[in-house]
Amino acid sequence: MSRWWKNRWQRMGGMDVADVAYDAFLVNGERDLVPLPSAKTGERVRLRIINAGASSYFQLHSAGLDFEVIAADGLDVKPVIVDEILHAVAETYDVLVTVPDHGARELRVASQDSSGYASVWIGQGTRLATTPYPRPDLYADHSMHGSSSPGHDHAHYHHGGPRQLRYGDLTTIDAAQYLGNGPLREVELRLTGDMETYNWSFNDTPLSRADKILVERGEIVRFKFINETMMHHPLHLHGHFFRVLTDDEGGGPLKHTVNVPPLETVTIEFLANEEKDWFFHCHNLYHAKTGMARVVRYSDYSGNPDFDQARIRSADIKDTDFYAAGELKILSDFGRAEARISNNLHVFEATIESRNWDEDRGEANYGFRIDRWTQFLLGVEQEEGEEAHAKLGVRYVLPLLVDIDLYLTSEGKIEAEFETELQLAKRWQAHLEYVTTGRHHLGLEYRFDERWSAELAHTNHVGFALGVKLRL
Repeated sequence: MSRWWKNRWQRMGGMDVADVAYDAFLVNGERDLVPLPSAKTGERVRLRIINAGASSYFQLHSAGLDFEVIAADGLDVKPVIVDEILHAVAETYDVLVTVPDHGARELRVASQDSSGYASVWIGQGTRLATTPYPRPDLYADHSMHGSSSPGHDHAHYHHGGPRQLRYGDLTTIDAAQYLGNGPLREVELRLTGDMETYNWSFNDTPLSRADKILVERGEIVRFKFINETMMHHPLHLHGHFFRVLTDDEGGGPLKHTVNVPPLETVTIEFLANEEKDWFFHCHNLYHAKTGMARVVRYSDYSGNPDFDQARIRSADIKDTDFYAAGELKILSDFGRAEARISNNLHVFEATIESRNWDEDRGEANYGFRIDRWTQFLLGVEQEEGEEAHAKLGVRYVLPLLVDIDLYLTSEGKIEAEFETELQLAKRWQAHLEYVTTGRHHLGLEYRFDERWSAELAHTNHVGFALGVKLRL
């Protein structure tokens, strides 16, 4: 509870481990794969493991199989033996395993959020399944994060015991051909976004409103990633291998994709030895589509407008698109309908509610998003039997994740509205609203699934009411 309160005070909820709850996880299209049925006891087998998912991170682990990692993202590394690998989207690891002398051992490919897994079986005979990976701790202390792992967040996985692969364990063979000694340029990129609004970006600016990152051929370009979000992000630079800096001496492996864990800082650097334009983006494709992307342009290239537009269309970036959501609440003496349409800059909201089914209230708001925490508001509100009044103000997220709307009405009054949600258990949550005019709404709901809930509410107008809520 102390960590929960501390996190909320810092305006952080629980960890957002995964974006999508998938129905199945597959290896080569199978939930249960035997890739080498004729492999003999004692044989050494090379597996090239590619995370080809759109958004899923996987924990690779096994009981009885050592993973000897011999390549990362296609480049050979000095062999290192581990028991577990957190495998980010778009990463590739080549591993050697030895076919066991009795039974078939499971290499389990488990979703990072523990929602499911697929199995790869090495060997013949009785199948020996591995122990399920522990569920992540969604309310761990974020100050405990480590920085040397390929996304292995110490606060969210078990300590000690299994050997877990870290980027610092990897040494690329023949790395010199990808490196240089040119002048150094540093670019700082804050990883910004949140699951609530689902706007993802660098430096609070999506691709559609961002300048290109200009580089000079022959220089060493250093990207410093500061992850301000509660999610892991697999960042991929097309056309280049870069060094992931894992120590103060400039050491680290060469890769084309790097995982940046929640609230951590990771630095990479690469030799600018190409030409024209190269796409750089989060390889969680839902994050890329909503704006977490940039174009790296060599400064002696002016671009081709026709080609640029065709490439933007083919990339299918949707960071200016509007998305709609709604909510319908029908209780015994109370009804409310809400609608919302928004993109990364603009938010339009409308609410209609009825108390005792004969006292109506409606409001509509426009919000202009400044950053994750702040919006300017312009709206209109009307109570039944009263004249409509306009309001101008600001919406801000306070500590403890409390939303406050502070506004001045056309009647010259200053009013404030406070709102928050509390996740009490897996299916139970509370919703709290209070307006300085005296209006309040306290709701306790039980969620049957992602759309339907039962709710017990108390409002200042009707007292207690019971009914259902539908999310659209």
